[in-house]
Amino acid sequence: MQLRLAKVDKGDLLHLFVLATAGVQVLCLVWLSANTLAMYRMSNKPTPSLVQMSDGRPLRATPIGSTERTPATIQRFVGETFTLLFNWSGTLPPTTPEEIQNPKPDPGKKLAKASNPIATASWQAGFGLSEDFRTPFLAKVADLTPREVFTGSTKVVLITRHLSEPQSIEIGKWKMQVVGDLVFFNAQDNSGNSIPFNKEVFIRSVEAPSTPLGELATDLEKTIYGVRQAGLEIYAIRELQRGNL
Repeated sequence: MQLRLAKVDKGDLLHLFVLATAGVQVLCLVWLSANTLAMYRMSNKPTPSLVQMSDGRPLRATPIGSTERTPATIQRFVGETFTLLFNWSGTLPPTTPEEIQNPKPDPGKKLAKASNPIATASWQAGFGLSEDFRTPFLAKVADLTPREVFTGSTKVVLITRHLSEPQSIEIGKWKMQVVGDLVFFNAQDNSGNSIPFNKEVFIRSVEAPSTPLGELATDLEKTIYGVRQAGLEIYAIRELQRGNL
């Protein structure tokens, strides 16, 4: 028995190729249409106003640009940083409820370029300063800190009388004024001796650090995160009534 192979016409092959190509194009068109529709729906979807923190706490959020910060955020960051920098109680910042009632003595932190130790809270606040500004400024803070702070016979409190609205000087940079007094208290004079504290502060936005990984994070990592979680840093502090840096 002899088999014969059917002869395929070249015209039929061309027709099949055209049909297959058309089918692929139709599928691509359907996929592109579906993708465009999904992107359109996403772009018109209301922006989420509630975000959840790593510890499960929900917070109301407002979308802003990566280099933008609200005036309230900047003011709070500067106020908290200055409070840590210039309040010297002679005790360590509390880390437990028990330490609030019974604070531990502060031995201070020794700096390479300062003759005096610096308060631990001031050292922690230093992570809110830029890299090039932190070391020389903390050395000045250490020299201003009385040694009697670490024996418990002297305390220093920053009393802030005015914290101005942040003024934008360029994209991602602001300046603001801090007006107040540094008040020194000691065992011989509880009335306090004050000196003027009037500064112009320059702030810029930075990338906020990643959330510490629970128990795996070191105390230093947790400290840095706590200070820099606002995504801001201070890059200059000087006296008032001068031009922009």
